[in-house]
Amino acid sequence: MMRPALELAQTGEAFYFIADYHSLTSVSNPAELRQNVLDVALDFLACGLDPAKTVFYRQSDVPQVTELTWILANVTPLPMLENAHSYKDKTAQGLKPNAGLFTYPILMAADILIVQGERVPVGKDQKQHVEMTRDIAGTFNRQFGEVFVMPESVIRGEVATLPGIDGRKMSKSYGNTIEIFGDEKATKKKVMSIVTDSQPVEAPKTNLDQNIPLQFLKVVAPAFPADVKGLLAAAVRDPNPVLFFEQKSLYPMKGEVPDGEYVDELGKAKVLRHGKDCTIVALASMVHRSLDAAAILEKEHGISATVVDVRSLVPLDTQTILGEVAKTGRLFTVEENPRLCGWGAEIASIVADECFWSLDGPILRITTPHIPLPAADLLEDNTIPSIERIVREIREKMD
Repeated sequence: MMRPALELAQTGEAFYFIADYHSLTSVSNPAELRQNVLDVALDFLACGLDPAKTVFYRQSDVPQVTELTWILANVTPLPMLENAHSYKDKTAQGLKPNAGLFTYPILMAADILIVQGERVPVGKDQKQHVEMTRDIAGTFNRQFGEVFVMPESVIRGEVATLPGIDGRKMSKSYGNTIEIFGDEKATKKKVMSIVTDSQPVEAPKTNLDQNIPLQFLKVVAPAFPADVKGLLAAAVRDPNPVLFFEQKSLYPMKGEVPDGEYVDELGKAKVLRHGKDCTIVALASMVHRSLDAAAILEKEHGISATVVDVRSLVPLDTQTILGEVAKTGRLFTVEENPRLCGWGAEIASIVADECFWSLDGPILRITTPHIPLPAADLLEDNTIPSIERIVREIREKMD
């Protein structure tokens, strides 16, 4: 989070703080806590934070934060806190469950809202907390007037979730971090202990989620000629492995391609069409069918649909997807694959976890039947979701 924080500080008024109250959920030793506060301050200053341009403070030096936390707690529904992944994850990892850990999202909401924060640089694991902050602020504003602004999370796609040396999310509470300015010998020892996979290529792969090099793998599937050029250039330049999928059915497609050097951004989805009634999320050739279906839905049935081209499956641009679903309240995925283990299942799961309160109806996945994809063109065409089927299934659900 250091780099995006410093970059954002160059674009406007920035407020950054040392979260010593938050750390109490896992640190109880006073000497360790004081040293951690000093270390964080030194790290920020050494990396270029300018106190003359940025408000930089220790959380506990602003008592109004805890006062606001108590006020916000009285408009926060209990089920929202029970649904927080961070709480579930930390207790599953062995941290002792307590009220501080449980109400952590309310304190984070107070941190953001007290300075009227508009953009919040966070990792993927904190995205849900920013959504909770928006829900809490919305509830407060509806009861007492427009007091708080609605913050937006800022997540760098390439490091949305930063793995620690043991394969879990990097966190001081897990003891799996690598300090920016750590001792040389200690840092080398930590780097050499990073979890990898020494199994032979032909051996069955287990615990892939703990294989750190594999976590840096990227997966791309463009739908337009310009995206092919830009994303392929980005893949070549990326220091990590990139799986670049070209769909043969798109080979005949023609389109405008930027002249000269053109490098696009990996891990960034595109909103190709804006609507107000539902959001359609698609990949590769299904993007084109979804656009055609959206045009028919609006013209013949009065249903206005947003269409999102995923482009990159890993890293997945959840920020764009969740933002569009929150606007329309409905999600439909269009996939050229069976329902079981399809990429749409991951998106549906993320939306259900992080955007459930914004949904106005059930999520629908439009997929192929659970059969091997036929080799014959005629059979294949009758298996893949058609424009007519997309229109029919969305219309039925919307009605």
